[in-house]
Amino acid sequence: MLVNGFDEEDGEGEFQRWQQFPRMCEDKPVLANQFSAFVSRSNGEKYSTVLCPGNPEVLKESSASGIGSWDWNLKGHNSTYHALYPRAWTVYEGEPDPYLRIVCHQISPIIPHNYKQSSFPVTVFTFTLFNSGKTAADVTLLFTWANSVGGVSEFSGHHYNSKLRTKDDVHGVLLHHMTANGLSPITFAIT
Repeated sequence: MLVNGFDEEDGEGEFQRWQQFPRMCEDKPVLANQFSAFVSRSNGEKYSTVLCPGNPEVLKESSASGIGSWDWNLKGHNSTYHALYPRAWTVYEGEPDPYLRIVCHQISPIIPHNYKQSSFPVTVFTFTLFNSGKTAADVTLLFTWANSVGGVSEFSGHHYNSKLRTKDDVHGVLLHHMTANGLSPITFAIT
C-alpha cells in the first residue's frame, strides 16, 4: 500500500499507489505525506530536508497548501531504494548532512497462511542513523500525514485525530479521515 523511498525508476520517493477501496487505485501522491529530517550539529551547522526529491512543477501546483515552502533540498543522487517484498529500505547517503547516513527500513507484515490479516494496510518504518562527522549531531525526524486515502477525500473535511493508549501502555495517535463520494470513513493508527 505505501511506498516511501527514492525509487531509481522514476526518481521520486513518495507515498503512492493508494488502494483502500476495491477497484479504486490512486496513483497520484499526496505531497504532504512525508518524512523529513532536521540536523543540528554542535559546531552550529544545520541541515533540513523532506526525504523525497522535490518536483518543481508539482510543488507549484501545491503552493496553496504551503507545501512549496518546505525544504525540498534532497537531490537523491546518493540515495538508493531497495525492494525485496515484503521488505524495502532506502539509504540517504550524505543528504541532508554530508556526514550523515539515514537508513529507512520498511516492512509490510505477512502472516503465513492468513490472507485476510496479511491484507491489512499495515507497514512499519524504522530509521537507523550513522554519523561519520567529527561533531555530535542532533537529528529530528518528522512524519507528516494529511490524507490516508488519496484523491478528492483530501478535501472532504471533518478529519480529526485522537490519542491512543493500550492496556500495554503503548501510546499513539488515531487519524480519523472522512472520505468523499459516499465511501466509508477510515481510521489509521500511528504507534
